[in-house]
Amino acid sequence: MTTTAAPRRNALDRVVLVTRTVLALAFLTSGTLMLTGVIAMGDLFAEIGAPPWLRPTLGALQIAGGLGLLVPVLSGAAAIGLALMMVGATVAELRVGGSPVAALAVLATTAALAVALRARTLQLLRSVRPGTHDHRARRST
Repeated sequence: MTTTAAPRRNALDRVVLVTRTVLALAFLTSGTLMLTGVIAMGDLFAEIGAPPWLRPTLGALQIAGGLGLLVPVLSGAAAIGLALMMVGATVAELRVGGSPVAALAVLATTAALAVALRARTLQLLRSVRPGTHDHRARRST
């Protein structure tokens, strides 16, 4: 790495860490409020015809995704899952005639984070995919 590339890489790493942390806090908070029913989203879910179990399920998924963002090896996969969830949130806002601006902003940020963390996601996939482990260490009998 050249001397100018190292500071840029460190700066990018810091931006990714801050973004992961802020998004994690946002999703943990939103998920907790949704799971406990504090957020008055019942009307929104009823308006789009969603079943009653969807709100607590999405709340639990937001909490899981928020926690995943805080675990470096899981952060890329968590960002992908949360970005997909935000696609659904954007569609829901459009269906009820609401403004999708907030959902689109979170979607864009989460998707950008997923791109920035793609190396971690690929590393995770390689570690869990069958047949990709190095079996040379095994002794043949």
